[in-house]
Amino acid sequence: MRKNVLVVLLLILTASIGFAQVDTGSLVGSVKDASGALLPNVSVTATNVDTGVHTAVKSDVNGNYVITPLHIGRYSVSIESTGFRKEIRNDIVLDVQQTIRLDFALQVGSVAQTIEVSGAAPLLETESASLGDVVTSQTVELLPLNGRRYTDLAELTSGVSKVIEGPVNGGSSPTNGNAGGSFAVNGMRGDQNNFLLDGIDNNSNDNGDVAILSSVDAIAEFKIQTSNYSPEFGRSGGAVINATTKSGTNRIHGSAWEFLRNDAFDSAQYGFGTNLPKAPYKQNQFGVTIGGPILQEKVFFFGDYEGTRIRSAQTDIVTVPSAAETTGNFSDILGGQSMVCGPNGDQPCFDALNRPTYTNEIYDPTKPQWYATASDSIRPPVSPSLDRQTSFRPPR
Repeated sequence: MRKNVLVVLLLILTASIGFAQVDTGSLVGSVKDASGALLPNVSVTATNVDTGVHTAVKSDVNGNYVITPLHIGRYSVSIESTGFRKEIRNDIVLDVQQTIRLDFALQVGSVAQTIEVSGAAPLLETESASLGDVVTSQTVELLPLNGRRYTDLAELTSGVSKVIEGPVNGGSSPTNGNAGGSFAVNGMRGDQNNFLLDGIDNNSNDNGDVAILSSVDAIAEFKIQTSNYSPEFGRSGGAVINATTKSGTNRIHGSAWEFLRNDAFDSAQYGFGTNLPKAPYKQNQFGVTIGGPILQEKVFFFGDYEGTRIRSAQTDIVTVPSAAETTGNFSDILGGQSMVCGPNGDQPCFDALNRPTYTNEIYDPTKPQWYATASDSIRPPVSPSLDRQTSFRPPR
């Protein structure tokens, strides 16, 4: 029994480690000397600048190294070996699901001697064939978002188009419960996208859209992969939208916000002008985030809250019965004689009793042989009880 429990725990831990790599990144490369010979057993250390967490590996017999998984963020990579100068590369920004290749050519010297290089990682990502784009936290926070849905920024990527609401594969909205997502990628249906949040499935089973919509201020970044992405994602033929939330660091940090939309700032409703009052509308989105260390350079926390309050109404124009119509007099809607009969549809129309018919004609169901004509002004009287039980409809 004890062996079975240990096996189950081992499988769970192994699965969690593999699954966690979905929302992380990797550093790979080779280590050589000045002559180009590969150097095995060289220490390579990646240090997260914000958290101080160190991840160290050694190059294999072929001089290659792989550091994975690494949480997204800014890194400093150092490499050292006996008989060579230590080399440090700073300002390496690692994005979600990104693999950066950093090759080193060590120079002969003492380990006490250090070569420090500052600069961004190569723009060309040669370790992956996937196509897509990374939307950073700065983009998420600064670009205007109506409703503050970070997934709307996926439309900045080529091949992505917003899905318009429709009966078959319309956009997600309260009036369309069977909607097919909010955007389509490379001609696929809107419900064929795959949403992930911190490596966890985040797909809505109702309309193929995102299930849990995290606050914009809680999203560190997200990557939309439109094609050739890794088989580990699977599931669908659309895009993979891989989002990751912010993390705590060695310093306490946070934010607070309030976004207001008010009818006092709105123009008059289109089509009504200033003759009618504006429809009341008040929308408030407010929240906070906070993160920091629990144990310096070891354990961190981050939390967020966002609330949304919407109070709204709309202005409509409706038609109500006229004073005459409330008494049963519908002569004001009676049109001229119908002229859509005959072989060519241009002849006057007559009923079965050879009487002319008129547009908007109404008949009294209690007196089937009577039809309103241009000379009639009030329908024949009927009993009050029967009048309440019947309705008027166009003649068959």
